[in-house]
Amino acid sequence: MAGLTLVTGGAGSGKTARLVALAAEHYEVDRFAPLLVLVPTARHADQFRRRLVERAHAVFGLDVATLNQFAQRLAAGHMLSRDVADELLQRVTHERATGDGAASRFRPIVHTGGLHALVRAAVTDLVADAVDPAAFEAAARAATDLDLRALADVYAAYRASLDGRAARHPAEAAALAAS
Repeated sequence: MAGLTLVTGGAGSGKTARLVALAAEHYEVDRFAPLLVLVPTARHADQFRRRLVERAHAVFGLDVATLNQFAQRLAAGHMLSRDVADELLQRVTHERATGDGAASRFRPIVHTGGLHALVRAAVTDLVADAVDPAAFEAAARAATDLDLRALADVYAAYRASLDGRAARHPAEAAALAAS
């Protein structure tokens, strides 16, 4: 059962029985191997756990969650506080503005609070709207607006910095919780 297994079907189609069988086979190979099972409701989670324990007896490393629970847990585990996200963005903005890239356009005003406030507001909106950094950079190049290019440079570097830390910006919390 390595990797991802997706079981779909209507009510009474045997989805739970199939998942229980797959999980039981998984635990026959290694009783301590971690296993994540995502189900639609808490009732399904309880039913799955009960049936698996009846069939496999003792299971360790089992994590059964609803899709919503899993998304909230994932978001909470990697979500930066607003202060930490703000500090990281300010650091990235400074690094990019004092470098040689498109954001060097911001160099003359990099030490002003106004620049950071504007960049923070724009980046928060971009993150909340799940704007892809590469797509934004391409659009900025096509628009030939130097300020937009500079912002796109900062945004791409900030998202790369978040990805490198396996972290999320606070503006992503609402979208993750709603999924």
